[in-house]
Amino acid sequence: DHRDLHSFPTRRSSDLMRDVANAFRLALHDNKHGFTQQDNANNYDVVLLGKNKKVTHCGLYYNNGVLHSLKNMVIWQPMAQITDTYGLIEYYRHDRND
Repeated sequence: DHRDLHSFPTRRSSDLMRDVANAFRLALHDNKHGFTQQDNANNYDVVLLGKNKKVTHCGLYYNNGVLHSLKNMVIWQPMAQITDTYGLIEYYRHDRND
């Protein structure tokens, strides 16, 4: 149930999400490493978020929202809030060669 994912108020999880955001930002935006940009998101797609055409962090799309780090905690926000807050929203999906 996604309600269990709404917040994790620990410093450790927040640091982890920032590290993950930095890694994805480099891997996806600069050198895709098997990820392709998508027009629409599916569950578990990576979402890059930003303002003023600059990516500031990333999250994970899940259940019509984004799980991401904000103010030292990991939270889930519905897409309506995400689109109101961020001018830059990009979706990426890993290309599986199964």
